[in-house]
Amino acid sequence: METWAANGFWTVSMVMRRQHDSVQTERGYCDWITRFVKFHGMRSRQQVLGAGVARIETFLIDLAEKRKVSASRQNQMFNASLFLYGKVSKKTLEGWIDAARSSKEPRPPVVLRHEKVAKVLPLIDGQADLVIRLLYGSGLCITEAVQLRKLDMDFGYKQIKVRFGKGNQAACRSGTRHQNNVIAIGCAV
Repeated sequence: METWAANGFWTVSMVMRRQHDSVQTERGYCDWITRFVKFHGMRSRQQVLGAGVARIETFLIDLAEKRKVSASRQNQMFNASLFLYGKVSKKTLEGWIDAARSSKEPRPPVVLRHEKVAKVLPLIDGQADLVIRLLYGSGLCITEAVQLRKLDMDFGYKQIKVRFGKGNQAACRSGTRHQNNVIAIGCAV
């Protein structure tokens, strides 16, 4: 009997890479599929791919009611299960997934005020300083800022070219006054 761990995650990863999904999405889906498999105690590939709507609903309800996860995390699991059965096993699920939805109150993001940012930025130096200033001044994601190269900075148009952004899309970020200072610092480093 073939175990799920032996071949299942390899198959999920290969399908996601063929679709050019991001590495973070791949890791997230594999993590949710692992939790789903462990929750139901499934061991073989046939058990995992043979699970139906009822098992998905049971896990989603457990996430919402017992584990009290946010609606976005529950949606991630929902999308991972649809991906597993729709794209990986090429199987249509019988019936409608009608699970209880999470109803946690959304928490507003914690944002530092300009005064606090002005106090924190001088305390950081080196590469960390450059990355943090890029994150703060340009709106880059952490992975975009870390993967940035010198030739991605266009001084003439005051832009930063993001090569492998979200969804593997290329994008240009327009320069702000703060970002132009960061570009000058980055070229000096």
